[in-house]
Amino acid sequence: MREETAAGFDDPNQSLLMTWEVDNNCIVTQAHEPGYVRQQLERNGFERNDYTHAQAQEIFGFGVHDVLITGQDPLSPFVNPQAHDYRIQQGHPCEGFGANRAPRVRGDLTGDGLVTLQDLLLLVDQLGRQAPPGDPADLNEDGIIDLFDLVIVARMIGN
Repeated sequence: MREETAAGFDDPNQSLLMTWEVDNNCIVTQAHEPGYVRQQLERNGFERNDYTHAQAQEIFGFGVHDVLITGQDPLSPFVNPQAHDYRIQQGHPCEGFGANRAPRVRGDLTGDGLVTLQDLLLLVDQLGRQAPPGDPADLNEDGIIDLFDLVIVARMIGN
């Protein structure tokens, strides 16, 4: 996180981190827990403060409901990232976090709650793929990712 306030560098309560609501995340990291860095201007340069995830939760009050999973491939929660299927696998500790908490928006393949050109581009990469029942990329539910699905998403973007 980047500190950009001019006043109160030494007061965590004035940090920009305090203005952001960051919670209910599932963080998967391969080697170690993520770190949070806060730099503050001092008379002879910058002072850098490194915080662990637990310290950032305590000091800045964000992420108190996060789940932290270390020692796993960051792509491990997803069904099939090579085929751009970023749904969370059933039974994974990340199930129920992030975009999975919100109702699914039809045509939204990125999980950001919007149907955009990015969703259309993801769909293009999947053309010709067989689609299991309930696959979010199979918008006309015919069992294959095809031009009909592309047209549906393109129309959603245009409206």
